[in-house]
Amino acid sequence: MRLARPADNIFAALGTLIGAGLAGVASPARVVLVVALSNALLSAASMVFNDWHDVAEDAVNRPDRPIPSGAVRRPSALIASILLFGAGIVAATVGGSAFGLAAAGIATASIVYTWRLKSVPLVGNGTVGLLSAYPLWCWMLVTRVDGLVYVGAAAAFFVGGTGREVVRTAADAAGDAALGIRTVATRYGGTRAVHAGLGLILAGLLCAWLSSAAAGFGYFTALALTTAAMLVTGIASVGSASAPHASRRITRVARAMTAVLAGGAVWDLMASGWLRP
Repeated sequence: MRLARPADNIFAALGTLIGAGLAGVASPARVVLVVALSNALLSAASMVFNDWHDVAEDAVNRPDRPIPSGAVRRPSALIASILLFGAGIVAATVGGSAFGLAAAGIATASIVYTWRLKSVPLVGNGTVGLLSAYPLWCWMLVTRVDGLVYVGAAAAFFVGGTGREVVRTAADAAGDAALGIRTVATRYGGTRAVHAGLGLILAGLLCAWLSSAAAGFGYFTALALTTAAMLVTGIASVGSASAPHASRRITRVARAMTAVLAGGAVWDLMASGWLRP
């Protein structure tokens, strides 16, 4: 369970439901639910596969993780990731062939990222941003998109998620540099990674603001609060002497910001009759 990171998997499922609501996809409910399940399984699979592959880096950066700590055998993690990827693809296929093909593509992209693209600065970060935003933008596969809030939220999550990944490289710079792994932080320095990632996170918020005219009270309020929180955090972090410390602080705020924005979206969707019979 620790390898799969349940909180992230739950958020993937919730993001799928929110995406369906914002995109105007209400039925059939079976499709919405199986796609949400699929995205949760794909999220878990990618987390487990990443830990299986990155055991050497985690031994330096996160020695308490299940594999380097000895709590989980490495072959068992690989088997679990394969089963989870397979289950995610099967669940998506139940929702329709388009979702099944997309799930197979997401699984492939996750594996390619972990194996190759992770060591390509910015490209790897952008890939994670795209994969993380998939629960939102997956509905573009089956419906005509004309909702500004939906488009803005998907774009914001992609751009902001990319920024968060760039910021995180500063926290892992010591271990990555020791193992010769190329990241934004190891190539350009931790401070530049923090500044570049923060800029992308703020750009993601700008994407959300550009579509906020059509937003309801909940999402608009959440957007105002999270923007203020990130600006305050960013100003404090820019003046920080420790890039790893600034990285961890921005990452924590970014995760909380995502949860608050999701809560605002749910508030508006419930107010509009979402999920009511």
